[in-house]
Amino acid sequence: DGDGDGDEVFTVDSVNYASPSDFVMSPSATVETETQVCKNHMSSKMTVRKCRCFLTKSEKDQYNITLLKLKQAEESGDTEKAWNLAKKALAICSDDITLHIQAMKLTVVRIEE
Repeated sequence: DGDGDGDEVFTVDSVNYASPSDFVMSPSATVETETQVCKNHMSSKMTVRKCRCFLTKSEKDQYNITLLKLKQAEESGDTEKAWNLAKKALAICSDDITLHIQAMKLTVVRIEE
């Protein structure tokens, strides 16, 4: 509370809670864990939040559709759309380093445009 009496604030995603238990009991208590990444897809070169080994069939389908749309957007020269689709694909599955690189390249192109 900032009065110097030693009380500390517990912060999650820029939201302050009086304690960890207050966060857990709050209706918005969600924490992403790294448990959705198998040993084969863990990487020290990039952040992997979810690997394909943990995708549901629906997520796999959405991921593949998003990659197809990303390819089409790049081929048509729509950098903004391609960049948004790359971000969407990475949000679904982030174990492919080539997709990370592609997203970074699209970011550079967007900055230069």
